[in-house]
Amino acid sequence: MVETRCEIPIPIETPLYSVIHYQMTLDRLVEIEGEYWITDYKFYKSFSQGALDMDPQMSAYIWGAQTIFPKPIAGAIYHEFRKAIPKEPKILASGKLSHSTKQGTTHRMYREALVHMYGQADKAPRQNLLCLNELAAMESADRDPFIKRTMTRRNLAQMQAEGTKILMEGTDMCNPDLPLYPNPTRDCSWDCSLQDICLMIDRDDNWEGLLKELTVMNTEDDDQWRAHLILPK
Repeated sequence: MVETRCEIPIPIETPLYSVIHYQMTLDRLVEIEGEYWITDYKFYKSFSQGALDMDPQMSAYIWGAQTIFPKPIAGAIYHEFRKAIPKEPKILASGKLSHSTKQGTTHRMYREALVHMYGQADKAPRQNLLCLNELAAMESADRDPFIKRTMTRRNLAQMQAEGTKILMEGTDMCNPDLPLYPNPTRDCSWDCSLQDICLMIDRDDNWEGLLKELTVMNTEDDDQWRAHLILPK
C-alpha cells in the first residue's frame, strides 16, 4: 500500500470538540518475510545521524499503523535519498580514469568505465582496481553513497508508551488555557525572526520596545484559518 491516510479517534475529553482524531499519512506499507513494515521516504543534503530507536515520528507511524491494520507492525524503514546525482567517473588530462573515491560516482559506473577503457575491469591499472574495490566496500544491500535504508523495530510496550505520549500531547493541544513558554532548538537560528526577543526576555532587557518595532498589531479578528478545519458533523 502507498500513501495510506490514517485517521485515528483518540479518547480526549474537551468542551471544544466532540471527537478528536490523530491524523497521519504513511508513505508505504510493505511486507518483508511475513512481517509488516512502514516505509518513510526522506530527502536530505546528507544522511541523518540521529538514533532511530528514539525517533518520535517513526514511533508515531508504527503506533498509528498498528491501530488500523489487523496484522502486527514490526517496525519502520527509514529510506533516505541524498540530494545528489551519481557522476560518471572523471577522466584526467592524461586520458586515464581518476582513482579518487570522492568523485561522486558508484561502483557500477566505475566498473563500466574500466570495461569500456580496458576491455576488462581486471586489466585496469592497480590504482584503479583499488578504487573499484573501495567503492564496492562503500555499498551494501541497504546503503550506498546516495541511498540509505535503516530498519527500526518497536515492541508492544514501546507502541503503548508512544500512544500515551500522543494522548498527553493531544490533551495539551486541546487545552485553551495552555501556558506558553520559549522552547529553544537548533532551528531557532534560521527559522525564527524573533529569537532576539527570547534572549532579551531572559536578560530582562527592553524586549517590549523591540517587539513593537518588529510587529504590527492586528486590530481585526482574523479567523480565516477556521475554514480549513474539518469539524465533526
